[in-house]
Amino acid sequence: MVGKIDGLIGTGRATLRAELVKKGDCQAEFTCQVRGFDSQGREVVKSASVVQKPGHAENEMYDRELMPAMSLQILATVQQMVTQAIDGLKSPEEQVRQQQKDVNDINNSFRDTLDTRLSTLQTDLDTRIASFENKLEDSMRQLQKDLNARSDFIESKMQDRLLQLYKDMDTKSD
Repeated sequence: MVGKIDGLIGTGRATLRAELVKKGDCQAEFTCQVRGFDSQGREVVKSASVVQKPGHAENEMYDRELMPAMSLQILATVQQMVTQAIDGLKSPEEQVRQQQKDVNDINNSFRDTLDTRLSTLQTDLDTRIASFENKLEDSMRQLQKDLNARSDFIESKMQDRLLQLYKDMDTKSD
């Protein structure tokens, strides 16, 4: 005897919950049957079954701990069967469309990632080029200052030397 059964059926998914009153009621067979139509309009029926039997535990405590885990495993198996059955009803055209959509999604994601990385690279290159240009301009200004200072120094020394030579020549001519 089952205590309570709840269920939901939605697009591509079905959920069923059964609350069992007695431990002996946990022996069950779950059958999932999905009906639909293929691309040619023919009716298609997919069925899958799972049989649950309680384990033979030596003590009742072990048995109580084992049952929830087994129930979860069976529910997961039933859900997987429903998904596989529904997927089996998809027409080849729907499968190709889904695969094309998946490829397009991957392609768009790849493009977005590539665009982001290229943009980051461009920004990084622009920053480095601007920094290099600034350093080069600073170096050129400093070099110009150094050249001007050396030129002024050399010119001053040459004038001093020329004056000295004129003085020496004047002194020798006297």
